Amino acid sequence: MRIARSLAVIAVCAVICQVPARAQDSFKRGEDFLKKMQDTADELKSVSDHLTKTTNALRSLSTAKGDGLKDAFGDFDKAVSNLEAKTENVRKRATEMRAKGKDYFAAWEKEAAAIQNPELRKASENRRVAMMSAHESVTRTMTEGRAQIVTLMGDLQDLRSYLGSDLTESAVASAQDLIATTQADAKRVETAVAGLQKQLGAILARK
Repeated sequence: MRIARSLAVIAVCAVICQVPARAQDSFKRGEDFLKKMQDTADELKSVSDHLTKTTNALRSLSTAKGDGLKDAFGDFDKAVSNLEAKTENVRKRATEMRAKGKDYFAAWEKEAAAIQNPELRKASENRRVAMMSAHESVTRTMTEGRAQIVTLMGDLQDLRSYLGSDLTESAVASAQDLIATTQADAKRVETAVAGLQKQLGAILARK
């Protein structure tokens, strides 16, 4: 009889101990997800800064003359390489964010379903759906923006290859149409990045 009571106590303790453990696990998932989202926002800020540097370098190169061509091309070449690295960082952070989000929302859904109080259960589910919708909106915007970045980087790489092989004033003059197109592409990417930063900021600032 004493053994049976002891086993019963152990069973009750096991159930009770599971509750805070589950809560801590859920909190950790949420923290990890928001950390990846913040990392993505930080990388986007860096992309925005380097995009500005790249367009400034391209503008200087487009009007460079004589001996100034070499330095202008060097600045442009460096700016393009740095922008390539930053856009790759954003891609990696976004992939990590999506993976953490998938895990987080799946766990949230399961835990919300286990809430006994119907009002709290509904409130939790409503917040989950709203948060998930905001995250999916960010993902869609990033997918669309990715295509714009690919186009921009293609233009920049073409200009770098073309002018790197024939760094003359006449070559720069013959590339003016592509330079203008590239600057327009950069403006669209800049607008897309600003929109993404705003979306991420709204999610991270939620109360």
